[in-house]
Amino acid sequence: MIDTIGLKIPIDQDIYEYLLNLMTVTQRIDKTTGEIEFEYHNSKLDFSCPSWSHKVMFKATEEYWTYDETSRQPYKDNGWPHIVLEFSVPKILFGHNLVSAAPCLIYSALHSVRDYFERVYEILLPMPNDWYCYRLDTCANFIFADERQGRSLISYLQRLNYPRKPKAIYEDTGLYFPSRHHTLKIYLKGPEFKKRDLQRFNNDKKAAENLYLAQKIVRVEVEHRKRLRYITEKYQAEHGIRLETFEGYPRMADLIEMIDFEEEMKRIVGKVFCGTVSKVMKTMDAYNLLAKKHSEKQSRAFHHVYMVIITHGQKDAKKIIPEGTYYRALRAFRDMGLSLIVLDGTEEGLYLERGFPADISLEMEESNSYYQKPLSEYPPVHIEGEEELF
Repeated sequence: MIDTIGLKIPIDQDIYEYLLNLMTVTQRIDKTTGEIEFEYHNSKLDFSCPSWSHKVMFKATEEYWTYDETSRQPYKDNGWPHIVLEFSVPKILFGHNLVSAAPCLIYSALHSVRDYFERVYEILLPMPNDWYCYRLDTCANFIFADERQGRSLISYLQRLNYPRKPKAIYEDTGLYFPSRHHTLKIYLKGPEFKKRDLQRFNNDKKAAENLYLAQKIVRVEVEHRKRLRYITEKYQAEHGIRLETFEGYPRMADLIEMIDFEEEMKRIVGKVFCGTVSKVMKTMDAYNLLAKKHSEKQSRAFHHVYMVIITHGQKDAKKIIPEGTYYRALRAFRDMGLSLIVLDGTEEGLYLERGFPADISLEMEESNSYYQKPLSEYPPVHIEGEEELF
């Protein structure tokens, strides 16, 4: 459920200047004028054990974005020192993100990072409750029999057009839907793991085991950025309160209170997939659902559109079907909760060999046998005087 998290940790000026002396400086200088066009300080945290290692890059800066009420334009200012870092919660806790971590484990990862900072740099950081969250990725893993099945599903999804969001295709391994507030990705975990994570394992046997698991995973992932600011503004307006924020982003303690991570992800995934839970359906099931709400003539017309889309794809369907009928049918599919992911068996309807199981579902429910339940247990990280895990 929880993967990458992006945080801004406020620090005082003394700690900021102390860290600058221990970090790498990167500059871009105009040689003709000697002017420094930009400069930043960064370093890395090295989490490791005998079988794996994981490096987390972080940056120290005092720049921040604020808003000019007169011009109504954002601008960059100085004077608020803080640490910026992003890391994968399951990688910190388990060494890889072939599993997803339940929200109850977020603080375990935050405390691990805080403990590392304080041990290595001999500084004191604020409690994780007071860290500001500017990015949060939620995810769901679906386990197939092998990579071939997952690749067949991705290939099928890539051929569809989606009424609510423009899609972008990444090679033959995934697709994603960018937007201002969040980005939805659906991709094969195997190629991504092999490219980015395989070399982090010091144990060949462990590396091979994890690669085998990764090749069976199709991952659905939602990256929340501006959405976090929107949720914060909405929460403040609804409750008539003013929360402490940094660049519009909430403190971790407030974010946990405001958002239901699972429901938020389901909402976004359902919206992109024509407002459905994207469960595979049989074509006759689709017709029967349409017939319950529409006349026989209308149901057959909509079902014809449905069949053209799943057999030829939406690009060709737009050429074949009158525009008005096409978009009325899409509205009907959304209203009825019909999925465009279809696989019929040989016993009824049209046989469509898609290469993935007929009962495949992207529902994030324990009843779905393909869904990998997020892990909710980990040796608790609790230091006397700190907040308990929520």
